[in-house]
Amino acid sequence: MSAAFLTWLGDRLGSEPGMVDLVMVSFARTDRGLGLIERDDLDTHPRVLRSRRYRTGVRVYSAQDGRGVVTVGAGLAGRLEVSVDVVPGARGRGVGTALAIAATSLVPSGEPLYAQVSPGNVASVRAFLRAGYRPICSEVLFLRTR
Repeated sequence: MSAAFLTWLGDRLGSEPGMVDLVMVSFARTDRGLGLIERDDLDTHPRVLRSRRYRTGVRVYSAQDGRGVVTVGAGLAGRLEVSVDVVPGARGRGVGTALAIAATSLVPSGEPLYAQVSPGNVASVRAFLRAGYRPICSEVLFLRTR
C-alpha cells in the first residue's frame, strides 16, 4: 500500500490508484433493521453513479422514510458489495447502521456482503462495525482507462 508502489502499478496499468479502502464483510441475515424499497428513479444520485462506475448489476434501494440510499452490485472478483448514503439531515442518528443491517437481507442466505469503507470516514467505519461487519483487509482499486 505504499504510495511509491501504487504509483508504479498505476503507471503500468495506465490508471491512477483510487483511495485505500478498508474492506469489511457481513453475512446475509433476516433482521432487516430499516425497511428498504427498490428504486428505479435514482439514476443520477451520486451514490448510484459511483456504484455503477465500479460494479455491475447494481440494484438501488432507499429507506422507506427517505433517509438514505443503499446500492448492492457485483464488484471486484464478482463479490457482492454494498454502499450506503445517508441524507445530511439524518446523519448521526444511527441511520447508516440501520441501512447497513438492512442491506444484509438483500443477499442470499449465508452469502457474504462486502463494504469498502474509507478509513478516514469514521462515521461510516463505526456504522458498519455497529451493523456487524468485520474488517478483513484493505485494497486500492484502479479503473481501466485503456
